[in-house]
Amino acid sequence: MLFIFRLKEIINQPSLINLNEDYIALNHQDPPALLVYGERLSKSILKSKFILPTNIIDYFKLITHQPEARFHFIEDHFKYSPLMLSGEDHRESRKKLSKLYTSIENNCQHWLSHFTQDFFAQLNPADQNFDPVFFIQKYIASVFNQMILLELELKDAVVPTYLGEILHMFRSIDELNEYEKKLEVLVRFIEDALIKQKKDPKDAWMLVTIAVMGTEPLLGAFFYGFMHEHPHNKAWDAFSLFRASSPVSTLSRFLAKDATIDGLHFKKDQLIYLSPDLIHYKMKAFDASIPASKSYSFSDGPHTCPGLRIAMIIADAFMLAWHEKKPIHLNLEKYQFQRDFILRPKIHG
Repeated sequence: MLFIFRLKEIINQPSLINLNEDYIALNHQDPPALLVYGERLSKSILKSKFILPTNIIDYFKLITHQPEARFHFIEDHFKYSPLMLSGEDHRESRKKLSKLYTSIENNCQHWLSHFTQDFFAQLNPADQNFDPVFFIQKYIASVFNQMILLELELKDAVVPTYLGEILHMFRSIDELNEYEKKLEVLVRFIEDALIKQKKDPKDAWMLVTIAVMGTEPLLGAFFYGFMHEHPHNKAWDAFSLFRASSPVSTLSRFLAKDATIDGLHFKKDQLIYLSPDLIHYKMKAFDASIPASKSYSFSDGPHTCPGLRIAMIIADAFMLAWHEKKPIHLNLEKYQFQRDFILRPKIHG
């Protein structure tokens, strides 16, 4: 798995790729793991029925050298989520999750704007101790907590603290165990609420998906909006923000069988990585006029992120409020960006 270091290096330094090529081999194995960034090839791969998402649980077991490790709640979450499923299982899971997402999207129209205004009302523009990362984390967590409470029809309850970081290429066994404990508390909370509503507690995975896969990826993209002014000196819109800073930095796939895609031959079990940021980087290099709406930030094909619309609604609300009331004393010089499975802010050093 040493090629993961090479993968991380390249997605953080786009200048390392050859813009005249569509992919780069990450190791010297036969077949090699590939990082693909050509738009046409990327689209074909993401839409191919022969290429499936990799299993992140197996990846963590491999990277920690703990093949027998069990993370019951993490595994159960991903087992039901469409993120790693394929075929009929994927279609059924996505159909169920999409119904919930649609309900949340409709509800957001009624409360998110006022919620965001109230949240920003607490911000003192003259605060010299303003912590931008904590501010974004608190906002995102508060929004998704509110979504969970509304869906569970709970008014005065407090959603357990579940935030942590799991979407890293490198996680230790202790970090995974700690995340497992936090996730268990959240799952139990949601299951108990569903039982009281006489609903199936097994459906807790859907709200967990929204909470886990919604909060962590958005932090980096929102922080990008803090550090970079919009090209036209206005509030970032979701399309432009997510195109400039894809929340997901790496998409991982493998071949279910030998296949030829766009004239390129792939072998069964071959690993393929795609980077939305690198795809956009190459697209922009050859045509700077490509609209922001032409984006791979939320993948493409059957595994396009079902939370796309919710992410955009939240981003539009947050970035508009930020543009209107950003602090006077905003020191961002100590921060930089790190691309991993997702984009995240990082302090220098």
